Amino acid sequence: LSNFMPGSKLLAEVQQEVARMREAPADIPIVIGGKEIRTDDVKTQKIPHDHQKTVAQFYYADEGLISEGIESCLAARQKWELTPWEHRSAVFLKAADLLAGKYRAKILASTILGQS
Repeated sequence: LSNFMPGSKLLAEVQQEVARMREAPADIPIVIGGKEIRTDDVKTQKIPHDHQKTVAQFYYADEGLISEGIESCLAARQKWELTPWEHRSAVFLKAADLLAGKYRAKILASTILGQS
């Protein structure tokens, strides 16, 4: 269990990350085949309790980009299905380790701001 008691290291890290995210909105591109794409159709994500504050901007994909994304996913699916299960499970275990460790404060802060 996480310790969010006053003065705890995790609480301080989360508070620091919340403050940083409030001041520096995230830029979230469309990613297709590992390539970042930014369109002219930009949208923003507001903090639910403070609609004047933007925490992220993201981009809408047109029909062509959506089709390209589907094709890329279908191609990746074939390779993924041929990957041994041990390697596939290692991807998820690595992600879990990163979320529980290195990126814990960041994921908690983004959840706090996104659901406040």
